[in-house]
Amino acid sequence: MTWPCGSAVTVGNAFLAWGINKDDNVCAGGFTCDNIISSKCGKDPTIFPVAAPLVASFISATACVAGQTTQSVSFTNTTASGTKPYSFTYNYGDGTSEPTTSTLVTHQYTTTGTKSVTLIVKDANGTIDTQVNQVVVGSCCQFFATCPANTTLGTFTCSTLANIPPPPTTVSALTSAPYNMTIGNNPCGTIRITSVDNATVNVCSQSNQTITRTITVWDDLDNSNTINNTEVSQICTFTYTVEADLTPPSITAPANVTVQCAANVPAPVPNTLANFASDNCGGTVTVTHVSDVISNSICANSYTITRTYMASDPCSNTATAIQTIVVNDTQQPAFNGIPANVTISCGTSVPPAFTATVSDNCSGTALVAPTESQTGSGCNYIITRVWTYSDGCTAPISATQTITVRNNSPQLVGVPANVTVACNAVPSPANVTGQDDCVPDIQVNFTSTLVPGSCANNYVVYRVWTVDDGCNAPVSATQVVAVVDNQPPQLIGVPANLTVACNAVPPVASVTAQDNCVPNIQPTFSTNTVAGSCSGNYVIYRVWTVNDGCNAPVSATQTIAVVDNQPPMITCPVNVTVACTSAVTPNITGLATATDNCSGTLSPTYTDQVSACADGSYIITRTWSVTDACGNPASCSQLITVKTAQNAGCFTANLTSMVFDGTNTHFTFSVSAKGCASALSYIAFIINKNIGVVSPTNGSTYTGLHNAYKVSVPVSKKAHGIKYDVIGEGIKNNDSDVFAFVLAGDQTGAIIEVETKAGKKTESTDLGGPNCICQNSPARIATATESAETTELTVKAFPNPHNGRVFLQITSPVDGTANIDWYTTSGSKVDALKVNVQKGVNEPVSYEVKGNQAHLLYRVTVGGKSASGTIISGK
Repeated sequence: MTWPCGSAVTVGNAFLAWGINKDDNVCAGGFTCDNIISSKCGKDPTIFPVAAPLVASFISATACVAGQTTQSVSFTNTTASGTKPYSFTYNYGDGTSEPTTSTLVTHQYTTTGTKSVTLIVKDANGTIDTQVNQVVVGSCCQFFATCPANTTLGTFTCSTLANIPPPPTTVSALTSAPYNMTIGNNPCGTIRITSVDNATVNVCSQSNQTITRTITVWDDLDNSNTINNTEVSQICTFTYTVEADLTPPSITAPANVTVQCAANVPAPVPNTLANFASDNCGGTVTVTHVSDVISNSICANSYTITRTYMASDPCSNTATAIQTIVVNDTQQPAFNGIPANVTISCGTSVPPAFTATVSDNCSGTALVAPTESQTGSGCNYIITRVWTYSDGCTAPISATQTITVRNNSPQLVGVPANVTVACNAVPSPANVTGQDDCVPDIQVNFTSTLVPGSCANNYVVYRVWTVDDGCNAPVSATQVVAVVDNQPPQLIGVPANLTVACNAVPPVASVTAQDNCVPNIQPTFSTNTVAGSCSGNYVIYRVWTVNDGCNAPVSATQTIAVVDNQPPMITCPVNVTVACTSAVTPNITGLATATDNCSGTLSPTYTDQVSACADGSYIITRTWSVTDACGNPASCSQLITVKTAQNAGCFTANLTSMVFDGTNTHFTFSVSAKGCASALSYIAFIINKNIGVVSPTNGSTYTGLHNAYKVSVPVSKKAHGIKYDVIGEGIKNNDSDVFAFVLAGDQTGAIIEVETKAGKKTESTDLGGPNCICQNSPARIATATESAETTELTVKAFPNPHNGRVFLQITSPVDGTANIDWYTTSGSKVDALKVNVQKGVNEPVSYEVKGNQAHLLYRVTVGGKSASGTIISGK
C-alpha cells in the first residue's frame, strides 16, 4: 500500500507468507491462506498504528549587517513528524558547523557565493534525517568615517619642517598615523578626500604659528568628484604648530694665536669662517670682519690685537665672535760662527779677532765686532773676546771666546795597558818615551815593584814611568801586571772506563802530569774495589791526583766494571748404545765436565728424559747442566740408546712410558697378543732389586683396557715384583692391554723382567730399563681394532679405581687435538690438557691426580665430538 510521506497510517489484519527460497512464489494464488500451504503463511488480525516518519526541513533569509561586507543568513527549522524533542546540527557550507536545539539560528558568512547548507535532525527515538538546501550569499555596501579623538599633528621647528605630515590623498594615509581616521572598507561609491591648510608656514615670524588643516571625506556615488546633498561625508579638523626662528646663528672665531713678529699676524678670514658657521634652521650664514683693536703695545713686535667677526642668518638673527692675536717677540737674536774656546801651547800664534754675524727673527741680520782683554802672564795667560747685540724687544745677548795660552804637561808615550798573565807569560818592561811642547828630549824615569800573592805563582808587578818638564806637575803612568796561576795541572794518559770479564782486568796505566808553572809535577795514585752481586761481578776504581799548590787538586778516575756474563764451558760425554742389561748411570755412560772463566772447574748435574721406540728399545736424553757463581747457565745433551729384548712368543710387552716425578717413578707397559690361540691368564713384572711398590697395592683390583686383574705384591716365589691375575678371559688373538704401576724412588735404571702365561705356556723376557721415543715418534698401544674404521670418540680410564695416576685411552674418529677438561664432582673445573691424536689409534694419556681431588669427572673433545666419564680413588 502507499500513503503521503510524513503522514501516519493504521494497519490491521496483516498477512504474512514465506517460501523456502527466494524463487518460491507463495503469493501466486492471491493474498489468502486458502490456496497456500499453511506452513508457509499466516495472518495477524491485530490493528496497530504506524507513526509518521521524521522529515528534516529548513528555510533561510539573507540580510546586511552594519560593518559587514557580506550578507548574514538566518535559518528557520521546519522539521516535522518523528518524536520530539529534536536536536539539530547545521553544516553551513563554509567549513563551519553548529549544533543547536533552537529552531532559529543566524550565521555570518565572510565570503559570497552559493553555499550548500546541510541540516541534520535527530529525534527522541534516535531517528536521523537530513535536508540539503543551496543558499546564495551576496555582498553589502555602506560608507562611514569617524574623526580621531586626538587631532593635533604636532609642533615643528625650522629644522623639522620636513616632518610636517603631508595632506592625505588616500584612504590608507587617512587611516594611518598621524590622522588615524576610521573609514569603512565597503563604500557604495568612490571615497574622495580634500585637505585645506588655513595658512602658509613662515619660520621668520616674530611668534609661533598655529595652522588648521581641514579634511573632508565623502562617498562619491555619482563619481562627479564633488559633494552633493545625497552623498554621505565627514569633515575632520587637525592643527599643528610652527615655532618662530629667534635663534642667532652659531659662529666660532679662529683660535687665539701668539706670533713672534708683526709680519706674522694673520689676515682676517670672514669667507673661511662662513664655511664653518651654522644656523639652527640650516640657512646660509653670512660672516663679516668688523674690526681689529690694538692694545698693550710695548715695542714694534710686542702688542695685542682684538679681532671681531659678525654672522647673520636668513631671518636676520646675528652673532659675534672675537679672536685675540698676541704679538710677542720672545726670541733673542743669535750670533753665527763665534769661534770656539781654544787652548794653545807656548810658541803657537794667537788667532786674529773675528767680526761675528747676528741673526734676529724679526730684524734680520747684522755684523758685530768684539771687545778684547787679557789676564795672566809668564808661561800661562788668557785672552778674552766678547761680542754684544740687542733687538730692542728682548734682553741683549753676548758671546765670549777664551784663548788660553799655556805650557802643556808632558806626555808619556807607549805606556802598556794593565794585563793579567800566567806565570810563564810575564812580559818584559815596555820602552816608554816622553814628549813636551816646550822641552825637547825630555827624560823618563822607571821603577818596578813586586807584591807577593796567595801562592808562589800568584803575585802583582807595579811598573811606574815618570816625566817632569819643570813647569807643570810631574806626570806618571803605571802598568799593573797581575801574575795568576789559574791553569790547573793536567793528567795525561788516563785510560777510559771499561767493562771487562774477570779474566781480562788490565794492569794499572802509566799516567803522567804537566803544569804551566811547576815543571816535572808528579801525580799520586790510589785504587778501590767494590764487591758486586757475586764473586765474578765487582767494580775497580783507579784514581790519579795532581796538585800544583795554587789551584784545586785535579783528579781523574778510571772505572773498570768486572762482569761475569760468560757461561761456563761444558762438555758432554759421547752418545752411547748399551744393552738392556747394562746400567745407565754416569759412571758407565760417561761424566760431563765444565770449566768457567771466573769460577774455575765446576761439577755438572743431569736430568733424563726417556723416549720409547716401537721395537721396544728406548732412548735416554741426558741433559747435563751447570751454573757458575754469577748464575750463568750452560747445558749439553747426551743420547743413551738402550736396546730392549721382547718375548719371542706370541705375547709382546713394550715399556710405553716412564716418568720420575722427583719422588716416585711411574711405569706404563703395553702387552699385545699376536695371534695367540690361548688367552692370557696372568702377567708379572719382576724387578731386579728390592724396590717399594707404591701402587697398585696387594689384593687390589686393577682395571685395564680389556680386562680386570687381581693384583699380588710381591710376586709369589719371586723376591720383588707385581703380578696381575686375569679376572675372566684374558687377551688373545691380537688383543692388547695396558698395565701401569708406580715404584718408589728414581727407578729409571731398574731392570724389569716380564713373565706371561697363556694356557700351559709360560714365557718371560728381560725388558731392561726405561723406554725411549725413537726420533720423537710417540709410543702407543696397538690393538686388534686399530685398522677398523672409527666413527665415534671413545675414552676408557684405567686403572679405575686409581692410586693417584690414571690413564685415558682415547680412540678418535679424526686426526687433531684432544682437549681434556677435569672437573670436581661439584662441577668446578680444576685442570685442562691438550694432546695430539690420530684417527683410529688408541692413544694412552697419563694424568696425575692432584692433592685430595681423588674423585673427578673428565670430558674429552675432539673435532666436535666429546666423551666423558668418572674416575674414583682406590686408596
